[in-house]
Amino acid sequence: MEQKISKIIENHKEKNYILSGAVIGSFAKNRFIKDESDIDLLFIVNNEFDEKIVEKELLYKFLAKKKYDVYTIESETAEINISYHKADDFEKLVDRILECEEIFSINKPWTVGGVCDDVLMEDVQKAIIYFDKDKILEKLKGKIDNYNLKEWYKKMNDRLRRDIIEKQKTILKFYEKGQYKLAFVGLIELEQLKHRLYYAENNSFYPGFKHILCKDDNYFKTLNFLDNVECEQIVSKYLVHQI
Repeated sequence: MEQKISKIIENHKEKNYILSGAVIGSFAKNRFIKDESDIDLLFIVNNEFDEKIVEKELLYKFLAKKKYDVYTIESETAEINISYHKADDFEKLVDRILECEEIFSINKPWTVGGVCDDVLMEDVQKAIIYFDKDKILEKLKGKIDNYNLKEWYKKMNDRLRRDIIEKQKTILKFYEKGQYKLAFVGLIELEQLKHRLYYAENNSFYPGFKHILCKDDNYFKTLNFLDNVECEQIVSKYLVHQI
């Protein structure tokens, strides 16, 4: 796998329109879980980047497949996921997250629990940089390291508490109308807000839903929600009706 990653990195490094390349995610954070985790590669590009050309080359050289907004390459031990970000947009995104303006959870088909932009904070801070032609990732890492993170956690805490109160009101509204399925979906979203709040209260970056559950199978119980058996019953009932 390391050999394949090196080939991908070297292939990208030689292109003028690709400015930075790094490994991020669970591998870089020392949280890699066998048979669970993927290898995530981040590439920062300039405005000359042409995704169609890159996509053809990824398919030809590495048999990559596109999944929504990432490219996936099969490996013996783990999938390798590749994502591309325009330099200006990526720097602005990090700035918005630091100001707690961009802390939404976005549902994407290649994961469960949503993709939370605040996870990107630790991704950048702990990225393993392979090349950084214009020092973009190095500067962003420095910006996060030098930021008043205690103040950031406090802002996150305040924002998430407001969101939780509003979500609880929404759930109650659906429940009182007898719209129990919508209320149940709201509960799932509420639990995600709660565990993001838990990490903000403890001055820690949110690691992502999968890592919480893999680390502690009793996590739902701590929040007085569904345990693993109840989750299995619900999912099994759903699958029986779908197959």
